[in-house]
Amino acid sequence: MSSKTSFDEALLKRPASERLQYFRSYVVKHRRLVTIDEQISAALKEPADAGIVFIVGPSGIGKSTIQKVIYQRVIQDAMAEMQTDPGYIPIAGIEIPSLGKMSYNWHDHWYRALDALEEPLIKHKAVPKRSKLDRPTTGARIREQTAALRRSFESAAVRRRLKVFLLDEAQHLTHVSVSPLRYQVETIKSVANLSKALHLMFGTYELLLLRNASGQLGRRALTIHFDRYQAKSDQDIAAFAEVVKTFQLQMPLIQTPDFLPHLEYCFERSLGCVGLLKDWFCRSLADAVDKGAKTVTLRDLQKHEFPPSVLLTISKEFVEGEEKLYEQESSFALLKERLGIASRLRKDAKATNKKKPATRAKRGFGRRKPKRDKVGEGRAATKRPKGSGSNP
Repeated sequence: MSSKTSFDEALLKRPASERLQYFRSYVVKHRRLVTIDEQISAALKEPADAGIVFIVGPSGIGKSTIQKVIYQRVIQDAMAEMQTDPGYIPIAGIEIPSLGKMSYNWHDHWYRALDALEEPLIKHKAVPKRSKLDRPTTGARIREQTAALRRSFESAAVRRRLKVFLLDEAQHLTHVSVSPLRYQVETIKSVANLSKALHLMFGTYELLLLRNASGQLGRRALTIHFDRYQAKSDQDIAAFAEVVKTFQLQMPLIQTPDFLPHLEYCFERSLGCVGLLKDWFCRSLADAVDKGAKTVTLRDLQKHEFPPSVLLTISKEFVEGEEKLYEQESSFALLKERLGIASRLRKDAKATNKKKPATRAKRGFGRRKPKRDKVGEGRAATKRPKGSGSNP
């Protein structure tokens, strides 16, 4: 959690737009965010020949926020070298657009990527001219131009010494027919290898379709799960309460709101996702500032809460996504069958359960055999000689 617990009171005299911008740009270093940051930082230091890192999580979890944190830290670490070498770009990125088609526009993709690297004369990246007799079809020409843009990105990344390339909303790469899925991810993997830049792909659980499209990639890529806070965990509830407390202290208002008595309501309407919580608080704060109110009340939150239908849709998506992420026992059972482990285990268990012959316990030294003694002839009884009696 950030050490700063409140805003500068001078901000109250600033225009409403600046007050809102302050709150929107504020980043809460909560427990989930710190954990994900540490995992990504470890991957940046030692990618272990990964090339690609998948960061998956539900909508509104805060993936955009973690991108800002990673970007700022990489820039800060490289600031001294960037000042001596203006051409050095350690980190860059693009947002994958949703094109609403069954095929992805790679021509547009490489154009955006080159623009992110501040590459000049992008429109003039072209293939060599051909004679009129050797001119390709329109489709072939577009493919050649796309390939030229890709080569330009790879060479620019090497020249700029690019270390990290961010792909936001990467689940849009899966919005194609099933057959090109492997092509999509193999293309990214190949470019990551040739450009020597680690590609961080941020997206919803749909991104797992890309990870599972190639066995080789699934083996080499890293997967980081940006999970929501869980209501069944006391630690998660306490961490979520700290997030709510920090947000209310950072709202530039005359009177600090008090949402903690309504913590369960805040958790329920945000689904335990900090990104959704902040969007909700931003709308409520904007309305309060616009009205000139001194604080944000529970009624303001209720006015701007997400509709139940939206929350039900998001909750369905992350429940189904979590089921895909966490391997089910049936999947491991199938894996055992393919490896021949299951049949071997059954065979071993059958051999172990065979009835073993009973063994007689050995008697200790000096112990009698177990038998019933005759009446009057127990261990304490003694034999009298013949003819002896009590009378003389």
